[in-house]
Amino acid sequence: MAVGAHVLLRFGWLLDYSAESVLWRFLSRAETPGELLLGDDCRGNPTPVDDAARVIISVLKQLRDSPDTASL
Repeated sequence: MAVGAHVLLRFGWLLDYSAESVLWRFLSRAETPGELLLGDDCRGNPTPVDDAARVIISVLKQLRDSPDTASL
């Protein structure tokens, strides 16, 4: 009987450098006078998208190369 494996990766809010990113919008708003507010979805530490991608690729490689998923 085959048993399925599940992997859950949890990241903080993702930080990228695109024009639509939270960081870009924050910096754009910082240039205008007035109060600067962040939404509730930006709690905790940001995770750079390249770090998240590196972790995802590493986990996928481990799953591919290891028949024993208990080593994760």
